[in-house]
Amino acid sequence: MARLEKITFGNWALLGADGMRICDYEGILEVIRASSSQVITEPIEGGELAAFNKVQQPDAVRVTLSLGGDPAEQSAALERLKRLKKGTGSDYLCMLVSPADVVDSLALESIGQSHSAQNGATLLVVELSFIRIRAVQTTTAKVQWTPARATSAEPVNAGRTQSYAYKNLLGSSA
Repeated sequence: MARLEKITFGNWALLGADGMRICDYEGILEVIRASSSQVITEPIEGGELAAFNKVQQPDAVRVTLSLGGDPAEQSAALERLKRLKKGTGSDYLCMLVSPADVVDSLALESIGQSHSAQNGATLLVVELSFIRIRAVQTTTAKVQWTPARATSAEPVNAGRTQSYAYKNLLGSSA
């Protein structure tokens, strides 16, 4: 993340995991950030609800970018964005740098694009929707159960086997 130090906090930037801009965009037109939580409720006797605790929902970020008028550059930028949207893992996470703070671990969920006459027919406006990923560390442990005494184990029903007279099926005349 050494490249991040070169960006002053007076600027806005949308960066990939490598610290470079996610595509060749001209500017960031709009940023909308949303953060929410949900209170978990469960029904109890008498038609009442019990509220237990809040669960944080992932932060959502919507960024609108403007891409230049060169169709080849626009296509290259869109291909890079599509790879970011399809990719999984930390190599495909982005970060938004704003004058106030840095929002990292953003996974690109959707890409919308538009051309309009008021923006100029050659200007491509791209709306990107991100969800912030929270990484957690998990561990696994293998638990093996053994009874205190070998005779303490409950018997296992393995089914019943029955011998079958195969020659009776063939209709043998013995």
